[in-house]
Amino acid sequence: MTKATLKVGKCILAEKPKRYRTDSKPSLALMRIREIEKVIRERHGPIVPDPEDTDDREFCLGYVRAAALSLAGQDMSDWCRRWAPWARHSEIVAIEAREQGASSDDVGGWRCRSLADHERRARPSEAEHDRRMRHREG
Repeated sequence: MTKATLKVGKCILAEKPKRYRTDSKPSLALMRIREIEKVIRERHGPIVPDPEDTDDREFCLGYVRAAALSLAGQDMSDWCRRWAPWARHSEIVAIEAREQGASSDDVGGWRCRSLADHERRARPSEAEHDRRMRHREG
């Protein structure tokens, strides 16, 4: 292992071993989850605040959804115990089940999306539904 040196003229002020990871490539999933954690720390501090008695529950659960979408292989119950201790076990299980089936195309967007938005996109509008029904009948 070679050493990096900090010099002023000929005087060596410090030596530090160079460290290179040659055993594996960086994990994109791990980088995604660390980015989510960084956003949480910058916006809220050490944890996502408890949204009890507010209308922000779906917004706060968006962080859990984003972490589940990162597919880092981490147990979401453990992750939530650290970052969102107020999250109910039933909510965590539902998010895990829903997001495990998401395609890899959906994973690429570093976004927090609410369940309501996802359901609204999945459900056709009334006009679209009526058009489909007329098409079937005609």
